[in-house]
Amino acid sequence: SKMQNLENYIAESVGIFSSLNLTFLSEILLLSEIIPDKDIPSARIEKDSGRFRIRINPDFLSKYCDTPYKFSALLLHEIFHHLLGHLGQRFDMIKNIAADAIINSLLYQIDKRLGELFKELYQPDEFPELLLRPDSQPQDEETDQIYHYLWQPSIMDMEQGETCIS
Repeated sequence: SKMQNLENYIAESVGIFSSLNLTFLSEILLLSEIIPDKDIPSARIEKDSGRFRIRINPDFLSKYCDTPYKFSALLLHEIFHHLLGHLGQRFDMIKNIAADAIINSLLYQIDKRLGELFKELYQPDEFPELLLRPDSQPQDEETDQIYHYLWQPSIMDMEQGETCIS
């Protein structure tokens, strides 16, 4: 059944989180209620009465999350929205793309296998979605500068005071 499959995926994700030294995130995952929801396009995290809910579209899951790393990337992406304080905020499209690009890049820097989902979801040469995935080919200089700031150097290793556009 799909729910049994979901439980297996969650168990595999807990193992992946541990292998990536992200055990503390497993606690958020294990305290979360995972709810299949066909009314959303992919996934969403929300908090209600101190409890997390991660809603996942089962069709999205079966189409795009065919490996434990892709499923883990989906869950981690939602959990990072919480860690970065995005829950309860209203994001317009531009803020959402910026937040998603930063989260996806961070996940890719933690482990390249976490980037596979984003390569499958987004085109490498169409703006703005090329910002949301590794191995894109920006078509102009400004986009290339933003892209390289997000994806090439490790954001976590940047020198203090370094800026993205010189």
